[in-house]
Amino acid sequence: MASSSQSSASGSLGGITVTEKLSKGNYLIWKVQVLAVIRGARLDSYLTGATKKPSATIIIKKNEKEVEVSNPAVDEWIANDQQVLGYLLTTMSRDVLSQVATCSSAASLWSTIEGMFSSATRARSINTKIALTNTKKGDLGIAEYVSKMRVLADELATSGKPVDEEDLISYIIAGLDEDFEPIISSLVSKSEHVSLGEAYSQLLSFEQRMKMRQEHSANLANRGRGRGNPGRGRNNKQPQQQQRGHGGNSRGRGRGNNSNQRQGGNGVDYRPKCQLCYKRGHTVIDCWYRYDEDFVPDEKYAGTTASYGVDSNWYVDTGTTDHVTGELEKLTIRDKYKGQDQVQTANGADVWGPAPVAGGGKKYYVSFIDAFSRFTWIYFLKYKSEVFQKFQEFQCLVERMFNRKIISMQTDWGGEYQKLNTFFNKIGITHHVSCPHTHQQNGSAERKHRHIVEVGLSLLAHASLPLKFWDEAYQSGVYLINRMPTKVLGYSSPLECLFKQTPDYQALRTFGCACWPDLRPYNSHKMHFRSKRCTFLGYSPLHKGFRCLDSSTGRIYISRDVVFDESVFPFAELNPNAGTNLRKEVNLLPADMLNPGDVQLNDHVNYYPTAPANMVAAENPVENTEENLASTRDDAADSGGSDTGTISNADPADDAAGDMTANPNLNDSSTHESSISASASPASQSSVATAPEATLPNPQQHQQALRSSTPEGEASRPVTHLQKGIRKEKIYTDRTVKYGCLTTTGEPRDLHDALHDTNWKHAMDAKFTALLHNKTWHLVPPQKGRNIIDYKWVYKIKRKQDGSLDRYKARLVAKGFKQRYGIDYEDTFSPVVKAATIRIILSIAVSRGWTLRQLDVQNAFLHGILEEEVYMKQPPGYEDKVHPDYVCKLDKALYGLKQAPRAWYAKLSQKLQHLGFQGSKADTSLFFYNKGGLIIFVLVYVDDIIVASSRQDAVPALLKDLQKDFALKDLGDLHYFLGIEVNKASSGIVLTQEKYVTDLLRRVGMTDCKPVSTPLSTSEKLTLHEGDLLGPNDASNYRSVVGALQYLTLTRPDIYFPVNKVCQFLHAPTIVHWAAMKRILRYLKQCTKLGLKISKSKSMLVSGYSDADWAGNIDDRRSTGGFAVFLGDNLVSWNAKKQATVPRSSTESEYKALANATAEIMWIQTLLEELSVPSPPMARLWCDNLGAKYLSSNPVFHARTKHIEVDYHFVRERMQRKLLEVEFIPTGDQVADGFTKALSARQLENFKYNLNVGRL
Repeated sequence: MASSSQSSASGSLGGITVTEKLSKGNYLIWKVQVLAVIRGARLDSYLTGATKKPSATIIIKKNEKEVEVSNPAVDEWIANDQQVLGYLLTTMSRDVLSQVATCSSAASLWSTIEGMFSSATRARSINTKIALTNTKKGDLGIAEYVSKMRVLADELATSGKPVDEEDLISYIIAGLDEDFEPIISSLVSKSEHVSLGEAYSQLLSFEQRMKMRQEHSANLANRGRGRGNPGRGRNNKQPQQQQRGHGGNSRGRGRGNNSNQRQGGNGVDYRPKCQLCYKRGHTVIDCWYRYDEDFVPDEKYAGTTASYGVDSNWYVDTGTTDHVTGELEKLTIRDKYKGQDQVQTANGADVWGPAPVAGGGKKYYVSFIDAFSRFTWIYFLKYKSEVFQKFQEFQCLVERMFNRKIISMQTDWGGEYQKLNTFFNKIGITHHVSCPHTHQQNGSAERKHRHIVEVGLSLLAHASLPLKFWDEAYQSGVYLINRMPTKVLGYSSPLECLFKQTPDYQALRTFGCACWPDLRPYNSHKMHFRSKRCTFLGYSPLHKGFRCLDSSTGRIYISRDVVFDESVFPFAELNPNAGTNLRKEVNLLPADMLNPGDVQLNDHVNYYPTAPANMVAAENPVENTEENLASTRDDAADSGGSDTGTISNADPADDAAGDMTANPNLNDSSTHESSISASASPASQSSVATAPEATLPNPQQHQQALRSSTPEGEASRPVTHLQKGIRKEKIYTDRTVKYGCLTTTGEPRDLHDALHDTNWKHAMDAKFTALLHNKTWHLVPPQKGRNIIDYKWVYKIKRKQDGSLDRYKARLVAKGFKQRYGIDYEDTFSPVVKAATIRIILSIAVSRGWTLRQLDVQNAFLHGILEEEVYMKQPPGYEDKVHPDYVCKLDKALYGLKQAPRAWYAKLSQKLQHLGFQGSKADTSLFFYNKGGLIIFVLVYVDDIIVASSRQDAVPALLKDLQKDFALKDLGDLHYFLGIEVNKASSGIVLTQEKYVTDLLRRVGMTDCKPVSTPLSTSEKLTLHEGDLLGPNDASNYRSVVGALQYLTLTRPDIYFPVNKVCQFLHAPTIVHWAAMKRILRYLKQCTKLGLKISKSKSMLVSGYSDADWAGNIDDRRSTGGFAVFLGDNLVSWNAKKQATVPRSSTESEYKALANATAEIMWIQTLLEELSVPSPPMARLWCDNLGAKYLSSNPVFHARTKHIEVDYHFVRERMQRKLLEVEFIPTGDQVADGFTKALSARQLENFKYNLNVGRL
């Protein structure tokens, strides 16, 4: 009967389907579905293997004889097992099915699936725990938040570590914000057990009550604005929407008051309130102070109501004693108001852009407009996201200037204002926004945009300036608009209306006219002309002077003493077709920059009108916070100039310093993002550190090169800064004309400069004396036929870890490239310890608490003894007085000689072996001493030495012995080695290269670049031929920067794959590869302090992770293999490399990567065995490809694997010898995933965490 039941039940499996087929991300849901069906059929024992397969035959009695016959239960077992197997296979996706196709029974299939998806791996459990701990509610609702936490708990349960219900409630409570503090206290204080369902329902109920309170508060706030009740003095027969008190459509000017409307029950006092004394119980008609002109109400009762807009209508209100209007002529009787109240104005803002060309690196501007005076402040932006920062600057400016708080802001609902909305709510600024696609509701700002654009374009057209100077024109346009009388203000100017100052119109000059600034302070000798013709570009915001552009050099001068010729426009003379060119550029403007009804530029427009004769003299400058025109002004060259580039920043003059705080004119615009603080005093701005200089090419040559290298028809491709010749501009120390190097003296360019500098002369003398004392050479007469090589002095400023000056170092270097093999050199070798060896020794030392010391060998190469005859010329300035024509026969090695490193290594090795050390065979630059319980490791990197000792007192003894033969300097505990900073932490050490990263960013001019969260884009793949080829100089710079990034990977495995990727294009880099290299630098900008953590580890197990990206290279379809090897818990070795051959399957590429990782593990095991470091004999290697795992243990080769047998058979050999164990790991938990492909920001964070990359 049982058999029949099972058979019947099993037959029903074929008709039952599941809603979720098994894939990589839904194992838990799939498992719940299939288990319910199989258990319902009573066939779950076939999954666990509890129901064993019966024997093939059974013995029965037949004719009183035992006869062996076939067992009928076998057929039934096979039918049921295959029924379950078939059912499981139909519930799997194609990706999973391909990995389990070889399973022949239900139990083996179930075991394989559990191994793939339920492995209790270190990475998966740790990452899930971290996510469970760090998840916050944020903007999520309670339902979404609790559901998210449950999913994380379920994922942890599938890893074999279920989360207790109370622990899950604790995690949920920890992620709530302070608004839920009451319910949190209630849940925590309960003595009885609280289930997850109870906690969820209470949190949900509390959230609903909070929303109801917020809605109620919002309704009360709206009633307080004077919108709800009908106001006095209006015709009550009018429609309801017009009954808004005095303000009408102006949103509540005057308070609505209706004593007949009362509400009760909520404790709110609705008795009438006097508008004069602000007391309740009476109205202003019955107020005792109604006719008392000297009465001033108490400020604490003086509630204010901000007014928005202007309503030209007047309404009769017999209860009002004072009227306020923006038009004075509407009042027949005017008396001065006596009291403490002030009219409060609103501000409007809007963003304009993007401009078709960048001006000073900026393509947007945001304007802030005072609703009362129409005074405008303008800030230029590189990105629209900078609006929040600029508003904070504007807020500090106006609130300090007027000693009043901003009441309200009117903007549209662009994305740049959404962040501001939260900020406004926190500080109490009322934020009014326009309805979607209804720009007329922010009409004041929109009309101001049109006004600024029209004035700016008129200035450009009149001066024949290219559109690239639009920011200068707009800045000057705002300056003029703020000073021009307007009918809206009764023919007063915004400046006069707001600041009560009459503009000085004699200070204005014609924009773009010719000018001659006083340049005597900048002349290098007296024969230079005192001035040169420049182009007037407006007024400096930081100086009492004018901005004058020298179009021949692209440089701006700031000068107080300037002579103008307002009838001459230099750019009109340099380029007669400037007007036509400008019209073409204007046509590139977006439609929203110019209204359809505006007057368009056409061929009939006169671009060369004469300037008004009444515009003379100068006024205080008011615009800009940065005097960088930047090298983007290369259009100056297109208009006849011969050079681009370096525009000056100037400090304020002494007579302008006082105006910075007293003169409000200095604050009406701020156009560029300054390299100096907006609040910095003029006196302090000259000491701001500047970026390094950048050599700028000739613009005409550069443009010709671009035209010749860029094929036609590619206009749609984005043009990068590099293609346009834009590089980091030169910055000057006094913000005017001097080149900026505020640090120490630079390194000399040649011997002549060094001999005339006392610092370098002393360094050279010290080095030459050391060479003589060391008996490096002796003088011999020159002979024909000898190869006499030359020399060179090399200079270097040595700096400390913090970047401060350490010493001046000069070194005499032989020009070894002139040596000839077989004549004056034979073998070459350099003692450079492997980076992996350094990390292994540091890991051992930290785990065992050993001493780490650092030594420096002075003049290391000079200790090597030469075996060959080498001759060198005498250094000039240090010739022998007796034999000045003799040459130096070198007895000891000298820097630059090809055999110098080998000679030094031989000398050091001989000394260490004499002291009892042994040289490592795994790494010849490692020496070890292991006698009598004392262990010492010596790592040699040319002339830098690291010593790790099990006893602290052994290091001084070793140092004393070495000092007998070498000039050693004890640098103390290991802290700074080869540009790597060794920072001590409570759990061990952290290896960082922060200073190296900072120097690299400064070197390439990217100290102020915009950071990114990932070093390589996941949506784009680099190819060999995409983009235009770089020029020779740029290609050389590309190789230099990429080489510097390679050195950075010593402590930053998170950038190893991106750097490896850009290294593949060194032979022919393009503009796309340049952009990818810059992205890596932008990523480093936001994580300069990251480094490799090495902590104490109890285990010395060697384990690794291997991965491959099959056919990931688009150009040749080769795969990239990568691995990460750990010693205990510390990462000691990693690699990412494109494979040499094209694999024919993913299994082959994964197996090749597996073999490379095995080779690295073999080397590490050999090194540990040589150093007598106990380690488990069987290493563990994880891969995420079942085919590669099976291939590593399968002794049978077939046609698809025969071609890789010879090269990679040693993986199987290591496994057979029980020295290696290969395990499967799901792809989502693969630690080495980031060595083969680009990762998203979230994946990258997990990748760094698994590799122990973090901050100190």
